[in-house]
Amino acid sequence: MDVSIPSPQPLRLSESSCLLVARTPALRFLLGAAVREAGMTVETAVGATDALRRLSRLPLPAALVIAADIETDPEQALLLVKQLSVCKETTYIPQIVFLHSSAAISAFQKTPAAEHVVPVVAHGDADELRDAVRLAVEIAREAVPTPPHGLAIGGRAPQQLLIEQRRPLHALEQALALFADAVAAIRTRRLPGPLVPDVLARVRALFARPDISLRDVAQFVESEQFLAAQLMALANSAYFRGGGERARSVLAAVTRIGLSTASSMLHALALRAYLVACPEPLASILAVELKRAFLVATVARMLAQDSKQDDEHAFSAGLFHNVGTTIFLYTLALNLPSLAIDAASVSTVCQREAATLNAIACETMLLPVVVKQIHDEAFAADPLVSLIHRAMWISEVMLNSGAPPEANDRQIRLYAVPPRAIKRITDQMPAILGLLSHYQQAEPSLG
Repeated sequence: MDVSIPSPQPLRLSESSCLLVARTPALRFLLGAAVREAGMTVETAVGATDALRRLSRLPLPAALVIAADIETDPEQALLLVKQLSVCKETTYIPQIVFLHSSAAISAFQKTPAAEHVVPVVAHGDADELRDAVRLAVEIAREAVPTPPHGLAIGGRAPQQLLIEQRRPLHALEQALALFADAVAAIRTRRLPGPLVPDVLARVRALFARPDISLRDVAQFVESEQFLAAQLMALANSAYFRGGGERARSVLAAVTRIGLSTASSMLHALALRAYLVACPEPLASILAVELKRAFLVATVARMLAQDSKQDDEHAFSAGLFHNVGTTIFLYTLALNLPSLAIDAASVSTVCQREAATLNAIACETMLLPVVVKQIHDEAFAADPLVSLIHRAMWISEVMLNSGAPPEANDRQIRLYAVPPRAIKRITDQMPAILGLLSHYQQAEPSLG
């Protein structure tokens, strides 16, 4: 791919566009709404490399909003702030850094920043956040220097910064072309998808029980994203579905196909789970994503029970919230096993393409439609989508720190999570970690 540095060009700034850097949908949608209320259009990036990609072409955005928290790695986000502070190209762009954890605030205080880099710290609920972002945009615009007439830009930054981070991304993006074929192969059960290798022993133990019920099978399948996806696809096929609606929960899917069919299918898939080892570093990345899927599902179920929503639908939506990412990682492992990649590059591509990946997986595997709505801002106010966004945020905190968020955390108000729900999750934390333990005992295989 041609990544040569262009000749110097006259500096051009977009009149009203803002580049928003945030990793997960919930915060992108929240901050995006605030930026639009400030009279600007929104472009999005999911991390530092993705942001540099956009900043390497003209016209440059008229403002930059960076979320330096669990939504993007605080160190990486603030490294981006530092990098941009020494770039001639970005000296004339107002920058707003969104902070809402003590770690991010502390890191920002140690980061040299120009006057036109304005932090947003004091906020409570979503309305207060929107007001704070609007005010920060105005302050940053007033503080930014006016570029000299006829200024030309070019040279190392940010174009060279992009070149240095771009090479591993090119091979990852090539794998996107193989994604649809992998989804189709999983849908038709030519490939089982990544499974934890001990799944065969657990399947056999499950069906050896004389008193096994449909709910027992559903609860077992819920711990394995790809077994659940396969059963959901089968239950929603023309043969089992007839003229009815798609099954929206794992329990509904198991009930539709019955114990005998579920047993045959699970044994067949589990038998193939240990045939090919998943290479590093993909094995570790994939294990984290499978753990994240089950954790989001478990938290979503608790939030649904607390708010009187359908907890089975919430669990299934949470379980499949990142199914596009896990299948993409699976595609990489199958087709590019020797590719030298790093977790940051993989995360950048997966998050940037999440909407497309989930949409393809949802339609091909006949999953609940909410799976693709999670990444669509048009559905951000939908009760189930909003609930999954909150579950994603809580799960991210738990994965990063090993503990649920504090009940008095300012993010509780921002994401409208009831404190009683946080207390319930805190009380059940040991049980939740126990359910996740089998992901740590063995790495996923390709099947």
